[in-house]
Parts: sequence; structure tokens; C-alpha cells
Amino acid sequence: MRDVSLLTSLLIPLVTYIQAHRAPHIMFVIVDDLGMDDLGFQSHQVYTPTITSLKETGILLGRYYTMPVCSPTRTSILSGYYPMRYGLQHQVIWSGAPAGLPLNYSTVANHLADLGYVCHAIGKWHAGFYSFNHTPTFRGFSSYLGYYGGGEDYFTHQEGAGSESPGVKLSSGYDFRFDKEPFCGNGCSEVLLTANGSYSTNLFAA
Repeated sequence: MRDVSLLTSLLIPLVTYIQAHRAPHIMFVIVDDLGMDDLGFQSHQVYTPTITSLKETGILLGRYYTMPVCSPTRTSILSGYYPMRYGLQHQVIWSGAPAGLPLNYSTVANHLADLGYVCHAIGKWHAGFYSFNHTPTFRGFSSYLGYYGGGEDYFTHQEGAGSESPGVKLSSGYDFRFDKEPFCGNGCSEVLLTANGSYSTNLFAA
């Protein structure tokens, strides 16, 4: 059976464009649990002027297949492979689970770095963090600001409180990180306690 990679289909036209033109700036936005009627350019119920502006001046990926939950979707977009290829198709990655995008899979950030890009990530990761090797700055990103797990309180940055999953022991705690450089692990990765009390969106946009 022929394996057609999403990442390949995205990168071939991108590489061709970069080779023929000056490399463009790229901002890739992934939003979890977003309904079709939750963006201003598709609905008059919600006002999202910045997102609408990005859509009008950028490229909207409007026809594709995705998974119904976050970890499989995120790891698929990062790697370019369907999540059943590496065993993450069934559920999200719970915070206490030894799971993540396998280390033998390169990410789109790795490939863009090969083209001369410097990649940074902000916001939710949720692609595995049970070792530093699974975290963003070990997966091609030069820096990272955000939370490793699947969700947080936007002000206290507590993750996992009140979450339930049958048969899964969940951990909870403060989850807001600043990884300032590539391969930012022990002694480098900072739990950003000064963010406590500050709204996540304001921290990401600062």
C-alpha cells in the first residue's frame, strides 16, 4: 500500500516556492475544539478581526481530514503521518502517560530548519513530554512558551484539575514553560511561575 504523507504534500510546493522566491514568513495556527461557526469570517455571531485578517492575507486550509481530539491531530500535523502509523490514534496523551510522537519521526519544524528557517512555538504542545526529548525544542523548534499538557486554567495555569478518564491516573499541577533555546532540557527549561495570575493570551501575544 502506498504511503502518502501529508507533510510531503505540504512541503513539496513550499520548497518549490522557497527556491524560486524569497522565503516567506510562515505562521501556522492550530486551534483545538473549534466549531465551524466559531470564526468571524464564517459566522456573524463571533467577531474575530485578527483571524479574519490572517485568513484574507494568508492561506486557509479548508479541505482536509483531521482527528476528533487534539493529540492525534497535533502529532499528525507535526509529523505529516496519520497517527495510526505511530499508535496515537485512539486518545489524547494524558499527562501521566509515557506517550508522545515517537522520536524517529521528524517534524515540520525539523524540515523547515533544513531550509534555513528558525521555528518558534507558543501555546499548547500536547504531543508528549514524558522526556525532554519529546518537548518542542528537541523537535526542531528554537524556543517554546506555553504548556506541555492538554489544557490549563488560563490564569492560574493549573493543568488536569477536575479531569477524568476511565482507567487513567491523571496528574495535575502548574504547567507553563519557557524553553529559551534549542535542546532546552534540564537546567534550561523554566517553569514560569511569574505567569501565575496572567491571562495566557496576553502572555503569548506580548
